[in-house]
Amino acid sequence: MAKKTKVTGATFNLNQKRVDEIASALRVNAADINVDVSLHNDAKDAAKAAGEVVNSKRVDIMFVVADLAEKNNWHPEEVKSAVKDVVKGNGGPKAESSVKTFLYEICYAAHPAVRDNFRTLVDVVNLAWENEAQQVELNDGAPRPIAKWAKRKYHAITGAMKAAINDGILIQEEATLIDYAIENDPDHNVGKVFTKLENLLSKLQEFHTDFPVDDIGVAIESLQRVTVEHVTAAQARKNALTEEDVKDIQAHTPVVTTNINTSVVNKPSPFVTVAKPGLQPTPKMLPIPVTNSPKIIKVDVIADVLGDDVLDAMDVDSLLGDNLELAAA
Repeated sequence: MAKKTKVTGATFNLNQKRVDEIASALRVNAADINVDVSLHNDAKDAAKAAGEVVNSKRVDIMFVVADLAEKNNWHPEEVKSAVKDVVKGNGGPKAESSVKTFLYEICYAAHPAVRDNFRTLVDVVNLAWENEAQQVELNDGAPRPIAKWAKRKYHAITGAMKAAINDGILIQEEATLIDYAIENDPDHNVGKVFTKLENLLSKLQEFHTDFPVDDIGVAIESLQRVTVEHVTAAQARKNALTEEDVKDIQAHTPVVTTNINTSVVNKPSPFVTVAKPGLQPTPKMLPIPVTNSPKIIKVDVIADVLGDDVLDAMDVDSLLGDNLELAAA
C-alpha cells in the first residue's frame, strides 16, 4: 500500500516497492565504499605494525652500537663527528628526516651515561609500557603517565636515554621511569604550556581580525603582557601551596577593585545588539558601597601561612613587582 508524504509542500504517494529498489541500488554502491574503508583500515594496521618493526630494528641497532661504544671506549664527540659523516653519505640535507633523526639518536645509545646500562633501560621501558597498557584494559580510565609523556614506546626509550645524559637520572627501575614521566608531564612543562598560550593568542587575534569585538581586543592586550616568567612564577606558587594554604590566604585576602579603562570597554561595537525602540534597557546594578577599609596583608602574615623557606623560594618582591606591573598596565 502506498504511503502519503509531503515533498516540497505537495502530497506524494510513497511506493514501498520503488523504495526497496532504490535501497537495493544504494547497498550495491555502498558496498564498494565498505571495501575501500576496510582496505584503508587494513593499511593503517599494516603501517602501524611496520612502524613497530622499524622501531624494534632501531633498538636492535642501538644495542650493537652501545656494545661497540662500551668495548672501544668511544668518546661522545667522536660519535657525533662520525654520525655527521654518515648523514652526509646518506643524502646530506636531502636525506629522509626519520633516517637523520635515528642516526643522531644513535649518539644517545653510545653515550657513556647510557651504554653500560642500555639493556636494562630498554627492559624497564618495555615492562612499564606493557603494565600501563594492561591497566587500561582493566580500567579504561586508568592513567598512563608514561604514554602521556612519550606518546610511543620508542620515544620513551629515547626519552629515558636523554634523562641519563641531560639530567643525570639513570632509569633502571619502573618506579623511576614513572616518576620521571610524571615530573615531565607535557601539561606541566612551562615551555610547552606557554607555547599553547601563544597559539591560543594567535587564534584569538585571527578571530578578532574577522570579528573585532571590543572586549576580545582588551583580552588580547592583557594576554600579550603575559610572559613565560609569569607562567613560571604562577606554577611555583601553585606547587608551593597546599590546599589548606590556599584556603587560608583566600580567607585573609582583602577584596581589591580594579580601575577599568571605560573609554575602551564602553566603546560602541558593531557587534553589540541595539535594543529596539520602545524596549526599556535593563537597569544597571550599582556597586555596593564598602564601609570598612580593606585589610592589608603583611609579608610576615604570609610567612606564617607558608613558612619562611617557601616564601624565600617564591621571591615575594619579584612576584609582587610582576603583579603590580600587570595591575598598573
